[in-house]
Formats: sequence, C-alpha cells, structure tokens
Amino acid sequence: MFLVTEMKNLVLVCLCLEILIIVYCYEKQSCEDKLNQSNNYFTRKSDCGPEFMGLCICSKICFEGKYRYVVNCTETNFQNAKMLQFLPDETEVLIFTGNNLTSLPWNVFGTNGNNSFSKLKIINMSKNKIREIKGKTYHHVKNVERLILDFNELSVDSENDHPRIFSNFESLLELHLTDAFENSSPRNLAETLHNVFYNNLNVFCDLPSLSDLHLGDNLLTELHFNLSCVHKLRFLDLQRNKFTKVLEKDLKTLNDLTKHNRTVTIDFSGNPLECSCHLNPFIEWINKTKILVRNKNDLRCEQYKEKVALYTIENCVKVDSAYRVPTGTTAIMILSLIIATLICAFLYVQREQIKKKVTPVIVSVNKRVRYTSIETVDNCENNV
Repeated sequence: MFLVTEMKNLVLVCLCLEILIIVYCYEKQSCEDKLNQSNNYFTRKSDCGPEFMGLCICSKICFEGKYRYVVNCTETNFQNAKMLQFLPDETEVLIFTGNNLTSLPWNVFGTNGNNSFSKLKIINMSKNKIREIKGKTYHHVKNVERLILDFNELSVDSENDHPRIFSNFESLLELHLTDAFENSSPRNLAETLHNVFYNNLNVFCDLPSLSDLHLGDNLLTELHFNLSCVHKLRFLDLQRNKFTKVLEKDLKTLNDLTKHNRTVTIDFSGNPLECSCHLNPFIEWINKTKILVRNKNDLRCEQYKEKVALYTIENCVKVDSAYRVPTGTTAIMILSLIIATLICAFLYVQREQIKKKVTPVIVSVNKRVRYTSIETVDNCENNV
C-alpha cells in the first residue's frame, strides 16, 4: 500500500515537472513562432473599419518582442484624427505618425464610456505637425505607459494655454518630447518654452508614474520645470539642447532626484558647453554626484572654436550670488562712475578758470539780492 502511494506521488511530481517544462518552453518561444502557429486569421490581420479608409493596418503582430494588437497608421496623410474615436477595443499599440494635423481635439479617442481602451499601452503620435494639444485631448488613457510626441510643432501661447494636457496619464512611464516644439525663431521658441514650463512649473506633476522623460533637441538652456514631484523618474534626456553651462540651482534640483536611494541617469550629450569659470560647478558635480551621467567622459566644451575635454579653470573669482547683479546694471553703474570721476577731474583742473568766471556772477547775484531786499524794506515802511 505504501509503495502504491509513493508511486502515485512520483507520477504527480513528474506530471507537474512536465507541465512546468512545457510552460517554460512556451514562454521562451519567440512571438514570431507563436504568430505562425496561430490558425485564427482574424486575430492576425483584420480591417480597421470604414473610418480608417483602408489606409491603416490593424493586426496582431510581434512588437518589441511581445505579441500585441497594433493599429498602424504611418504616412497616411490624414488631415484630422476623427477616426481614432473608432479604435478597436483590443488595441494595445497605436502608431499614428507622418500625418498632417494642426490640432488634436478634445477627447480624441471619443467620449463613449464603454470604450475604456484598457489594453492600450503605447501611443506614438510623432511627426504629425501637431501645433496644439487641448487640455482634454486624451481620455480613456489611464493604462497608457508610453506617449511619443517627437518631431512635432507644438506651440503654446499665453492666450491658448493648456497646462493639464498630461493629466489623464495615470500610468505613464515614458514621455518622449524630442524636438516636439515649433521650429521658429529662437525668440518665438523661447516664448513657447516659457509658456510651457515657466507658466506651469508643475507640467510633469500630473504624471505620478513617470520614469523616463525625453526632452532632447528643444533649445533648453536650463531646467525651467519642477522635477521634485516626479518621484519615480529614473532617466532624463537633455541631449542636443543649448546648455552652455549648468546653473547651480539646476544641479541642486538634479541631486534632489537621488533622494530615497533612487538610481537616476541623465544625458547631457551634444550640448554646446563653453569652457569657462561658469562651467566649473558642473564639472565638480559630475565627478561627485550619485546621478549616473551618461557618456560623461565624452562630454566636450568649446574653447577657441575647438571642442576639448572638460577641465576645471583655476583662479576663478567666485561671486556670491547674494551680491550678484545683472550684467546690464553693472555696466551702467560702472559707466556712471567713470563719467562722474571725469567730471570731478575736469572741475579740479579748471578750478582757477572756473573761479574767475563764476566769481563775478556770484557778486552780481549778491548785489541784486541786496538791492531787492532794500526795496522790499522801503516798500514795507511806506505801507506802514
């Protein structure tokens, strides 16, 4: 009896091991193999619906190593995004790139509460010439983990500001805004960035899960935004911006990201750093900070129109920020002091000549004052 029981247990163990091996092999199997084994043609390729005018592909494909339902509308030259209200419910990845959009309307995915798009994880809307994203554009996106808006022409002015364009992305892990803003004059771009970041310092605070923030190619010269509220940030991409130096306040902001033992990586590659005393704090920082500075040994600064390895400049005069004044004000003060000194010197050298010319005038004025006083007294006596 005991032997029979042991045999049964052994058989059960063998069956369990076999099941585990089968599951492991299935998981290790590439998604291409799984796709080829599928006999259901509808799950592999289907029409997106009449609203997409036959220009998009809706299919179950291998995407980034996973078997996913992808809606692909690449280079379809759509002039609006109305068809996105009719996305298939099973959509996991939306690729909507290379179109000609001016503005994304409110509720771009529709207002139907039944369409929750709970499976939608990735939205790629790059290269669409998008200029405006309204505050309520994105709805039903609470499970989206990656939003790509690279290479658009976003423009935000003070009269048409939508500070909460990211407010519905509760699960967003990656936000890509590489070269996302208008390609206009530096002054206009500066105004756009000012309205995006200065007028709304907390623009990223609506993204509690954000871990990767891509802000390359946007002519940024400093960190204009609050990062202390992005508690899960692990990567900040600042490549190919316009940093000539990094302000000490920004270095402090970056250091604060390492609180709570977070591992954070930042990329400053491709910025036009200038070899000067102003760069010393940044050089000292990259050698001491807990933040991982990507490719820090390849960073270069410009010196006499040549790119050289970063180095600390000695004998720099450190100016206390508490006594720092704007450059224009300093120039005016110095110029005024020089002019006042020259006037005083001129008066001192010409003092004898000035005395000869001024003395008769003073005597004449005194006489007139005395005569006027005598006449006034006489008039008063006559009146009495």
